[in-house]
Amino acid sequence: MSRDREPLRGWAPPHLLMLASGFAAMGYEIVWTQQSSLWLGHESAAVLAVVAAFFGGLAAGGLLLGARIEASARPVRWYAACELVVALWSLVLMFAAPPFSGWVLRTIGVQPSVGWQWAVTFASTWLLFLPATAAMGATLPAMERITAPLGDRGRSIAALYASNTLGSVVGVLAAAFWLLPGIGLQRSAAICIALNVLCGAAALVVFPRAPQRTADATPIDLPRARRAVIGLAVTGFLGIGYEVLVVRVLSQVTEDTVYTFALLLAIYLAGSAAGAAGYQRWLAGARDPRALGDRLLAASIA
Repeated sequence: MSRDREPLRGWAPPHLLMLASGFAAMGYEIVWTQQSSLWLGHESAAVLAVVAAFFGGLAAGGLLLGARIEASARPVRWYAACELVVALWSLVLMFAAPPFSGWVLRTIGVQPSVGWQWAVTFASTWLLFLPATAAMGATLPAMERITAPLGDRGRSIAALYASNTLGSVVGVLAAAFWLLPGIGLQRSAAICIALNVLCGAAALVVFPRAPQRTADATPIDLPRARRAVIGLAVTGFLGIGYEVLVVRVLSQVTEDTVYTFALLLAIYLAGSAAGAAGYQRWLAGARDPRALGDRLLAASIA
Protein backbone atom coordinates (compact mmCIF):
# COMPACT_ATOMS: atom_id res chain seq x y z
CA MET A 1 0.00 0.00 0.00
CA SER A 2 1.32 3.43 -0.93
CA ARG A 3 2.01 6.08 1.66
CA ASP A 4 -0.70 8.30 0.15
CA ARG A 5 -3.32 5.71 0.98
CA GLU A 6 -2.24 5.15 4.58
CA PRO A 7 -3.70 8.40 5.97
CA LEU A 8 -7.00 7.70 4.19
CA ARG A 9 -7.10 4.21 5.60
CA GLY A 10 -6.47 5.56 9.09
CA TRP A 11 -9.08 8.27 8.60
CA ALA A 12 -11.88 5.97 7.37
CA PRO A 13 -12.70 4.17 10.68
CA PRO A 14 -13.38 7.40 12.64
CA HIS A 15 -15.77 8.57 9.92
CA LEU A 16 -17.60 5.25 9.84
CA LEU A 17 -17.91 5.15 13.61
CA MET A 18 -19.19 8.72 13.71
CA LEU A 19 -21.76 7.89 11.02
CA ALA A 20 -23.04 4.89 12.95
CA SER A 21 -23.00 6.75 16.27
CA GLY A 22 -24.94 9.67 14.78
CA PHE A 23 -27.50 7.29 13.29
CA ALA A 24 -28.07 5.69 16.68
CA ALA A 25 -28.27 9.02 18.53
CA MET A 26 -30.98 10.51 16.34
CA GLY A 27 -32.74 7.18 16.20
CA TYR A 28 -33.00 7.36 19.98
CA GLU A 29 -34.32 10.92 19.81
CA ILE A 30 -37.19 9.90 17.55
CA VAL A 31 -37.93 6.79 19.63
CA TRP A 32 -37.85 8.77 22.88
CA THR A 33 -40.07 11.48 21.40
CA GLN A 34 -42.66 8.90 20.41
CA GLN A 35 -42.44 7.20 23.81
CA SER A 36 -42.73 10.49 25.69
CA SER A 37 -45.81 11.50 23.71
CA LEU A 38 -47.58 8.46 25.13
CA TRP A 39 -47.24 9.63 28.73
CA LEU A 40 -47.09 13.38 28.20
CA GLY A 41 -50.31 13.15 26.25
CA HIS A 42 -49.27 15.38 23.37
CA GLU A 43 -46.67 15.00 20.62
CA SER A 44 -45.81 18.70 20.61
CA ALA A 45 -44.98 18.61 24.33
CA ALA A 46 -42.89 15.49 23.78
CA VAL A 47 -40.92 17.18 21.00
CA LEU A 48 -40.07 20.17 23.18
CA ALA A 49 -39.20 18.08 26.24
CA VAL A 50 -37.01 15.61 24.37
CA VAL A 51 -35.20 18.31 22.38
CA ALA A 52 -34.39 20.17 25.59
CA ALA A 53 -33.32 16.97 27.37
CA PHE A 54 -31.28 15.74 24.42
CA PHE A 55 -29.24 18.86 23.77
CA GLY A 56 -28.98 19.67 27.48
CA GLY A 57 -27.47 16.25 28.05
CA LEU A 58 -25.06 16.63 25.12
CA ALA A 59 -23.86 19.92 26.57
CA ALA A 60 -23.46 18.44 30.04
CA GLY A 61 -21.45 15.50 28.72
CA GLY A 62 -19.10 17.66 26.70
CA LEU A 63 -18.63 20.11 29.56
CA LEU A 64 -18.02 17.54 32.29
CA LEU A 65 -15.94 15.04 30.35
CA GLY A 66 -14.28 17.06 27.59
CA ALA A 67 -11.26 18.20 29.62
CA ARG A 68 -10.62 14.71 31.00
CA ILE A 69 -10.80 13.20 27.54
CA GLU A 70 -8.45 15.83 26.13
CA ALA A 71 -5.89 15.07 28.83
CA SER A 72 -6.24 11.29 28.56
CA ALA A 73 -3.48 9.11 27.11
CA ARG A 74 -6.07 6.47 26.11
CA PRO A 75 -9.02 8.37 24.57
CA VAL A 76 -10.17 5.23 22.76
CA ARG A 77 -11.22 3.82 26.13
CA TRP A 78 -13.28 6.94 26.80
CA TYR A 79 -14.97 6.61 23.43
CA ALA A 80 -15.76 2.93 23.88
CA ALA A 81 -17.01 3.51 27.41
CA CYS A 82 -19.32 6.31 26.28
CA GLU A 83 -20.81 4.20 23.51
CA LEU A 84 -21.38 1.32 25.92
CA VAL A 85 -22.97 3.65 28.51
CA VAL A 86 -25.39 4.89 25.85
CA ALA A 87 -26.27 1.31 24.95
CA LEU A 88 -26.66 0.19 28.56
CA TRP A 89 -28.82 3.12 29.64
CA SER A 90 -30.99 2.81 26.52
CA LEU A 91 -31.53 -0.82 27.44
CA VAL A 92 -32.47 0.24 30.98
CA LEU A 93 -34.96 2.73 29.54
CA MET A 94 -36.87 -0.07 27.83
CA PHE A 95 -37.93 -1.28 31.27
CA ALA A 96 -37.64 1.87 33.39
CA ALA A 97 -39.53 4.35 31.20
CA PRO A 98 -43.09 3.03 31.85
CA PRO A 99 -42.93 3.14 35.68
CA PHE A 100 -41.02 6.43 35.53
CA SER A 101 -43.71 7.95 33.34
CA GLY A 102 -46.34 6.87 35.84
CA TRP A 103 -44.43 8.63 38.62
CA VAL A 104 -44.17 11.80 36.51
CA LEU A 105 -47.91 11.83 35.84
CA ARG A 106 -48.66 11.41 39.54
CA THR A 107 -46.21 14.20 40.38
CA ILE A 108 -47.79 16.55 37.85
CA GLY A 109 -51.24 15.90 39.28
CA VAL A 110 -54.72 16.11 37.81
CA GLN A 111 -55.07 19.90 37.53
CA PRO A 112 -51.55 21.36 37.71
CA SER A 113 -50.57 24.93 37.02
CA VAL A 114 -48.85 25.58 33.72
CA GLY A 115 -45.54 26.38 35.40
CA TRP A 116 -45.56 23.24 37.54
CA GLN A 117 -46.51 20.99 34.63
CA TRP A 118 -43.77 22.25 32.34
CA ALA A 119 -41.16 22.32 35.13
CA VAL A 120 -41.82 18.68 36.03
CA THR A 121 -42.02 17.67 32.37
CA PHE A 122 -38.70 19.21 31.35
CA ALA A 123 -36.79 18.33 34.52
CA SER A 124 -37.96 14.71 34.60
CA THR A 125 -37.31 14.14 30.90
CA TRP A 126 -33.81 15.61 31.22
CA LEU A 127 -33.01 13.39 34.19
CA LEU A 128 -34.47 10.30 32.54
CA PHE A 129 -32.25 10.55 29.47
CA LEU A 130 -29.21 12.25 31.06
CA PRO A 131 -26.85 9.25 31.41
CA ALA A 132 -27.25 8.40 27.73
CA THR A 133 -27.25 11.94 26.35
CA ALA A 134 -24.24 12.99 28.45
CA ALA A 135 -22.29 10.01 27.13
CA MET A 136 -23.33 10.95 23.59
CA GLY A 137 -21.98 14.45 24.16
CA ALA A 138 -18.56 13.03 25.02
CA THR A 139 -18.18 10.76 21.97
CA LEU A 140 -17.21 13.55 19.56
CA PRO A 141 -14.37 15.00 21.70
CA ALA A 142 -13.18 11.45 22.38
CA MET A 143 -13.05 10.62 18.68
CA GLU A 144 -11.32 13.91 17.96
CA ARG A 145 -8.59 12.91 20.43
CA ILE A 146 -8.32 9.45 18.91
CA THR A 147 -7.54 10.97 15.52
CA ALA A 148 -4.70 13.10 16.94
CA PRO A 149 -1.94 10.71 15.70
CA LEU A 150 -3.20 11.19 12.14
CA GLY A 151 -1.73 14.68 12.18
CA ASP A 152 -3.20 17.87 10.74
CA ARG A 153 -4.96 15.98 7.96
CA GLY A 154 -6.66 13.60 10.31
CA ARG A 155 -7.43 15.65 13.37
CA SER A 156 -10.37 17.82 12.36
CA ILE A 157 -13.46 18.19 14.48
CA ALA A 158 -15.26 19.79 11.53
CA ALA A 159 -14.88 16.66 9.42
CA LEU A 160 -15.87 14.40 12.31
CA TYR A 161 -18.88 16.59 13.05
CA ALA A 162 -19.92 16.41 9.40
CA SER A 163 -19.78 12.61 9.43
CA ASN A 164 -21.61 12.38 12.74
CA THR A 165 -24.32 14.76 11.57
CA LEU A 166 -24.73 12.99 8.24
CA GLY A 167 -25.33 9.77 10.13
CA SER A 168 -27.86 11.64 12.25
CA VAL A 169 -29.79 12.69 9.14
CA VAL A 170 -30.07 9.09 8.03
CA GLY A 171 -31.00 8.02 11.56
CA VAL A 172 -33.82 10.57 11.84
CA LEU A 173 -35.41 9.62 8.53
CA ALA A 174 -34.93 5.89 8.99
CA ALA A 175 -36.34 5.86 12.51
CA ALA A 176 -39.37 8.03 11.79
CA PHE A 177 -40.42 6.67 8.41
CA TRP A 178 -39.11 3.11 8.35
CA LEU A 179 -38.13 1.58 11.67
CA LEU A 180 -40.94 2.80 13.95
CA PRO A 181 -43.81 2.11 11.53
CA GLY A 182 -42.29 -1.21 10.49
CA ILE A 183 -40.96 -2.84 13.66
CA GLY A 184 -42.11 -0.65 16.56
CA LEU A 185 -40.41 1.26 19.37
CA GLN A 186 -38.66 -1.56 21.21
CA ARG A 187 -37.04 -3.16 18.19
CA SER A 188 -36.04 0.23 16.78
CA ALA A 189 -34.33 1.04 20.07
CA ALA A 190 -32.67 -2.40 20.01
CA ILE A 191 -31.12 -1.62 16.62
CA CYS A 192 -29.69 1.63 17.99
CA ILE A 193 -28.36 -0.22 21.04
CA ALA A 194 -26.65 -2.75 18.80
CA LEU A 195 -25.01 0.06 16.83
CA ASN A 196 -23.63 1.62 20.02
CA VAL A 197 -22.20 -1.70 21.18
CA LEU A 198 -20.70 -2.27 17.74
CA CYS A 199 -19.10 1.20 17.71
CA GLY A 200 -17.59 0.72 21.16
CA ALA A 201 -16.23 -2.73 20.39
CA ALA A 202 -14.95 -1.73 16.96
CA ALA A 203 -13.07 1.26 18.38
CA LEU A 204 -11.17 -0.99 20.80
CA VAL A 205 -10.29 -3.41 18.00
CA VAL A 206 -9.48 -1.01 15.17
CA PHE A 207 -7.47 1.68 16.91
CA PRO A 208 -3.99 1.03 18.28
CA ARG A 209 -3.80 -0.16 21.85
CA ALA A 210 -0.58 1.76 22.43
CA PRO A 211 -0.92 5.03 24.37
CA GLN A 212 -2.22 7.86 22.23
CA ARG A 213 -0.32 11.08 21.82
CA THR A 214 -1.16 13.43 24.67
CA ALA A 215 -2.72 16.77 23.99
CA ASP A 216 -0.40 19.73 23.34
CA ALA A 217 -0.01 21.96 26.37
CA THR A 218 -0.87 25.12 24.44
CA PRO A 219 -1.74 28.12 26.62
CA ILE A 220 -5.40 29.08 26.37
CA ASP A 221 -6.38 32.62 25.46
CA LEU A 222 -9.23 32.94 27.98
CA PRO A 223 -10.87 36.11 26.56
CA ARG A 224 -10.86 34.61 23.09
CA ALA A 225 -12.17 31.30 24.44
CA ARG A 226 -15.01 33.09 26.22
CA ARG A 227 -15.97 34.93 23.02
CA ALA A 228 -15.97 31.64 21.14
CA VAL A 229 -18.18 29.98 23.74
CA ILE A 230 -20.63 32.89 23.65
CA GLY A 231 -20.74 32.78 19.86
CA LEU A 232 -21.38 29.05 19.84
CA ALA A 233 -24.11 29.45 22.45
CA VAL A 234 -25.81 32.09 20.32
CA THR A 235 -25.67 29.94 17.19
CA GLY A 236 -27.01 26.94 19.10
CA PHE A 237 -29.84 29.01 20.54
CA LEU A 238 -30.77 30.34 17.12
CA GLY A 239 -30.51 26.98 15.37
CA ILE A 240 -32.63 24.97 17.77
CA GLY A 241 -34.91 27.97 18.39
CA TYR A 242 -35.73 28.21 14.70
CA GLU A 243 -36.31 24.49 14.54
CA VAL A 244 -38.70 24.40 17.49
CA LEU A 245 -40.50 27.51 16.27
CA VAL A 246 -41.14 26.00 12.86
CA VAL A 247 -42.31 22.75 14.45
CA ARG A 248 -44.76 24.69 16.62
CA VAL A 249 -46.08 26.62 13.62
CA LEU A 250 -46.49 23.58 11.41
CA SER A 251 -48.14 21.60 14.21
CA GLN A 252 -51.12 23.92 13.77
CA VAL A 253 -51.73 22.57 10.28
CA THR A 254 -50.31 19.04 10.41
CA GLU A 255 -51.52 16.03 12.38
CA ASP A 256 -48.34 14.00 12.82
CA THR A 257 -46.04 16.28 14.81
CA VAL A 258 -43.34 13.63 15.22
CA TYR A 259 -43.10 13.19 11.45
CA THR A 260 -43.01 16.96 10.94
CA PHE A 261 -40.31 17.19 13.60
CA ALA A 262 -38.32 14.40 11.94
CA LEU A 263 -38.38 16.12 8.54
CA LEU A 264 -37.35 19.48 9.96
CA LEU A 265 -34.66 17.91 12.11
CA ALA A 266 -33.29 16.06 9.08
CA ILE A 267 -33.17 19.32 7.10
CA TYR A 268 -31.47 21.12 9.98
CA LEU A 269 -28.90 18.36 10.42
CA ALA A 270 -28.26 18.07 6.68
CA GLY A 271 -27.47 21.77 6.56
CA SER A 272 -25.19 21.44 9.59
CA ALA A 273 -23.35 18.52 7.98
CA ALA A 274 -22.95 20.41 4.71
CA GLY A 275 -21.66 23.46 6.57
CA ALA A 276 -19.10 21.45 8.54
CA ALA A 277 -17.94 19.62 5.41
CA GLY A 278 -17.71 22.89 3.49
CA TYR A 279 -15.67 24.48 6.26
CA GLN A 280 -13.27 21.53 6.26
CA ARG A 281 -12.95 21.64 2.49
CA TRP A 282 -12.63 25.36 1.80
CA LEU A 283 -12.40 27.43 4.99
CA ALA A 284 -10.27 25.48 7.47
CA GLY A 285 -7.16 27.41 6.43
CA ALA A 286 -8.70 30.86 6.85
CA ARG A 287 -6.17 33.49 7.91
CA ASP A 288 -8.60 35.17 10.33
CA PRO A 289 -10.84 32.53 11.91
CA ARG A 290 -12.39 35.04 14.30
CA ALA A 291 -13.56 37.33 11.48
CA LEU A 292 -14.83 34.32 9.57
CA GLY A 293 -16.83 33.19 12.61
CA ASP A 294 -18.33 36.66 13.00
CA ARG A 295 -19.41 36.70 9.35
CA LEU A 296 -20.95 33.23 9.63
CA LEU A 297 -22.86 34.25 12.76
CA ALA A 298 -24.13 37.40 11.07
CA ALA A 299 -25.23 35.36 8.05
CA SER A 300 -27.16 32.92 10.26
CA ILE A 301 -29.00 35.78 11.98
CA ALA A 302 -29.77 37.44 8.67
